[in-house]
Amino acid sequence: MSTAAQDFLAANIAAWPSHCPPLTRVDRGRVLIERQGAWQSLSANSDGHWVTLHSRRDPIREAENTLDEHCALESRVLFVIGLGLGYLLDALERRGWSGRVVAFEPDPAVVDALLQRRDWRPWLESGGLTILFGPQYTGLSAVVRALIPKTRPPIILQKLVAARVSTDTTHAAVRLSTASFLCPAA
Repeated sequence: MSTAAQDFLAANIAAWPSHCPPLTRVDRGRVLIERQGAWQSLSANSDGHWVTLHSRRDPIREAENTLDEHCALESRVLFVIGLGLGYLLDALERRGWSGRVVAFEPDPAVVDALLQRRDWRPWLESGGLTILFGPQYTGLSAVVRALIPKTRPPIILQKLVAARVSTDTTHAAVRLSTASFLCPAA
């Protein structure tokens, strides 16, 4: 891990909000961070095969396309299943979006990689980013209570490659995120 990555990780851990579940030790061997050109790419090990979780050419453009395809900028709350290295957050920043992102990350090792990529403190400290990780996604009910009835139901964005890498925990995230607004806890 580079010195910059260590610094980002330490700063982001120090800013880790209380509304997010506590970080746990992870198996960093489950993910591979590579730099190819201007972008870092992230791959995850799935049944002995490495699967790339982002575009290697322009992951922010890929994220912007996802936002446009789902009219996501119209919502103040986004549920993102498979945040990966967070290029979707970069795309939201480029567009001047403000709101809340609740990220369901199936693999805690990916959260570790995300925290190494850049300084996420503005997102974490403002409450603009909540990260829940599989397989339990602990903390979802508190997040939903804080959102209802203040907002319309969130737009749910799912990275299909996340389902390929972590099938069960991704399906759990889809079920929980959908059910949280269809049947909110009292």
